[in-house]
Amino acid sequence: IILFGSLILILGCVNDILHSAEVIHTQFVVPQAFLGFIFAQSVILSMRFSKAFNEVEKLTQNLTELNLGLEDTVIQRTIEYKTQKEIAESANKIKDKFVSIVSHDLRSPLLGVSNLLELLSRRDIISDEEERFKFISMCRDSIQHSLKMVRQLLDLSRIETGVVKVNLKKVKLRAFIDSILDELSPQGLIKNISFQCGIPESDTIQIDPELFSQVIRNLVTNAI
Repeated sequence: IILFGSLILILGCVNDILHSAEVIHTQFVVPQAFLGFIFAQSVILSMRFSKAFNEVEKLTQNLTELNLGLEDTVIQRTIEYKTQKEIAESANKIKDKFVSIVSHDLRSPLLGVSNLLELLSRRDIISDEEERFKFISMCRDSIQHSLKMVRQLLDLSRIETGVVKVNLKKVKLRAFIDSILDELSPQGLIKNISFQCGIPESDTIQIDPELFSQVIRNLVTNAI
């Protein structure tokens, strides 16, 4: 197009030069040739503007698609963040509950051992060696119970799922309760508290001995 417009202008100039020299007898056509040259330039500019406009439209469309993609990404990341936040909050609740269980359930047997040791150190209360040996055995049993409880509390799979496995056994309730009260009796002895159990000796019950023992220990210790 540039070549075509330039050629028209050159031919018009050559025509006017030759016409002025009376070599050829035509008309002056430079204004018309110049108009043709301007028209060619206008066509080029219009093509360039059209191409630029198309490129702007294409870039605008790409930008819109990019923004939509970013919005989807932000929404997806937000959902993932909320999910991770909920998981973290749930883990914190489990941790807090775990700490609460540990602090509460271990307090009773440890307090019992502490009271037993205090009684063992007082000759005015326990002077008989046989009774002293009995109290030492009770300390050992209480510590063994605490260790067993620690193993239960540290069962992470049970803590994470929230499922407690119950092993039911049929036991005589009176004998079971009496064994726990005998172990906790030193705690009551310090405060001049005695225990009375009115359960008939023939009564039986289906329980998980370890879990039910924790319940009775916590109830009696809290009562003391």
